[in-house]
Amino acid sequence: MEVQDPSTFDELILFEPVYGEKDPVVTDKIATFLVATTLQREASWSSREEAVKYFETLKNFNSWDRESLASYLQGALVDDATGRTVLACHPHIEAALYRHEILRFTDQELKRPKCKVRFYGGERSNLFFTPHFEHAVRLNPDVYSMGEPMNNCTHLLVLEDLERAANNILNDLAKASPFHKDTTSRM
Repeated sequence: MEVQDPSTFDELILFEPVYGEKDPVVTDKIATFLVATTLQREASWSSREEAVKYFETLKNFNSWDRESLASYLQGALVDDATGRTVLACHPHIEAALYRHEILRFTDQELKRPKCKVRFYGGERSNLFFTPHFEHAVRLNPDVYSMGEPMNNCTHLLVLEDLERAANNILNDLAKASPFHKDTTSRM
């Protein structure tokens, strides 16, 4: 949105934006992995307790902070008309979301934002394409910057290390223009 309409925001702090990769071999490999992993997930259980236990022991959710997982499950699990506990978003629907083009901007578009844009990625992420973010920083260092990779985190870093993510946000907000008198955004 900031690229399309500069000065919409005063500051953007972005965690793991999926951006930049052009190689169809790489993007297809990632999409195939995400789709396959999602489609392997069960979608229905005889009780909420059974569903919670399933997710608490599922390898793909091992790295999540337990509070994050509990909050996710509060909204993700619903009872259907038969009394079974099911995922509110069926894995078939979730998997379909992963079959899309990855967002890319031209150099001209990358020069459009007027606000500071800070990127964070997980140290173990397969979806944070560092060279593309480094390119944006080199192209426009007054706008773009990158935080240190979050150790032991994947693409879901905000759900894996709540405290570090919150501290990164607070530290960046302390330097952000909305907390000064001369804001430029229309929001």
